[in-house]
Amino acid sequence: MTEREPDDISAEARRARELLARMEAPRADREFRARLKQEFVAGSLIENARAPERSRTVGRPRTAEPSRAPEPSRGGIGPVPEDEPDLLHRRPAPRPVRPARPAPPPRRLLRFPKPTRPRFVAVLAAAAAIAVAVGILGNRGAEWKVIQVTGTGMVQADGEPIPIERPDLLAERVHPGVELVLPATASMEITAGSDLAMEILPGTRFTIPPSPPRWFLRRAELYARGGELRLTTGPTFYGAHLEVHTPEAMVKVNGTTLAVIMEPTGTCVCVLEGEVMVGARGEASGPEGSGGGAMMPIPAGHRGYIFRDGRTPERADIRPEELTSLARFRALRYALLEEGTRK
Repeated sequence: MTEREPDDISAEARRARELLARMEAPRADREFRARLKQEFVAGSLIENARAPERSRTVGRPRTAEPSRAPEPSRGGIGPVPEDEPDLLHRRPAPRPVRPARPAPPPRRLLRFPKPTRPRFVAVLAAAAAIAVAVGILGNRGAEWKVIQVTGTGMVQADGEPIPIERPDLLAERVHPGVELVLPATASMEITAGSDLAMEILPGTRFTIPPSPPRWFLRRAELYARGGELRLTTGPTFYGAHLEVHTPEAMVKVNGTTLAVIMEPTGTCVCVLEGEVMVGARGEASGPEGSGGGAMMPIPAGHRGYIFRDGRTPERADIRPEELTSLARFRALRYALLEEGTRK
């Protein structure tokens, strides 16, 4: 398909077109072709082509173009010029940016404040005090209980008169440290759990002792100043010690049935079973120490006598009347002591 010539052109223009159509294209000489080939092989053909263009723009005033920040590239080739789109294939594709992992929530640790040394010592002291208090309270011996009261008259409890006919009032006053004075017309019996039973005869004056502790330091002391006491130990008394003090004698009881009789001339200790140790104390030891303060053993079926005037203690057979009374007391009260172990 050919283009139609416009009808309104002049004759000079039509003549010029005909002349141009008959002209042949200029042929490059040999030197130009050699130089062009050398520049093409060396890769400087593009730079030489741009040189005339740069020379044409030297004299022109440069217009400020908006600054364009170069795009960062990991390949290090810099921004690609707009007039060289053939270099775009050299630019590495950007790596996808991975989203940052969310930080895990902080763990909440329970931290207890470290006690300072004074506070630690105070806590340790308080714990030790509590342990001691629990040990003391738990180690207390059994309470004394009134089992039987016979006779008439008034019993003095720390100087307070209590009628024999009111055993309930008397039971409230029977506890360690109270001094009891029985009239010559009354007697009573008390027990301390399954450890000990005691018969208090008329006219006796003594201080109620604490019962032997339950676990450790199982030692108790009884102070009597007149009258007569009969004692028998129970099944849980094993390992305990009872010391009976009279004005002239000291009696060590480890488990037995005995009577302690306080007379004007001295103290008589009658032993039904087991063995006790008897010794003189105070003025009964004598001016020259005839008593010597030594303890002598009194076996079952015998008696020991500590004289108040300091004479040498004697040992003999048990009194017949005490043998019968102690046997009766033991037979009646040991069953009660055994019953206390089952409670």
